[in-house]
Amino acid sequence: MFEFIKNLFSKKNVDKKKENEVKAEEIDIYELKNELKSLELQIQEKDKEINSLSKQLDYEKKTQEKRMKSVIEQKMEQVIVDTAQPISMLFTQIYLSKPNPVQVRDILINVKRLINTYKTTIGMEINDEVGKEIEFNNIYHQSLNSKVKINNGEKVKVKFPSIKYKKNILRKAIVEKKNK
Repeated sequence: MFEFIKNLFSKKNVDKKKENEVKAEEIDIYELKNELKSLELQIQEKDKEINSLSKQLDYEKKTQEKRMKSVIEQKMEQVIVDTAQPISMLFTQIYLSKPNPVQVRDILINVKRLINTYKTTIGMEINDEVGKEIEFNNIYHQSLNSKVKINNGEKVKVKFPSIKYKKNILRKAIVEKKNK
């Protein structure tokens, strides 16, 4: 038994224990290095994926911008095409009116064409028919005479219609107090 204890604490056993511990630590370090390399590769792959998606997003943005610009240009071109004839006719009538007066009816026909083109092509709205009696609302109407105070709800007569585009009031209707 004494031999057993002696061998147990002998230098050989202590060296073997240390040697086993060192081998275990080396194995742990090796495994950690492998895991680190694996994580680095995963990070590189994710970086490549992020860069690829970023480039794809930039491409999609540019493509969408080009499409939108093209649609807007086509819409504007259609407005110009649709308004070209009435505008051309107005200029012709102005030219012809120099020696002879132009018929108001001819001018009005062309103006109506222009208005209808704006209504149908770009969605312009004309509200508050001229001559119509309505209740005043300061959001949609303004007084013809800035010195005359008109209260909301008062009866007024429309002198110039309001113009709206995409639910925005571009020009308020010009009104005057109804004569009592």
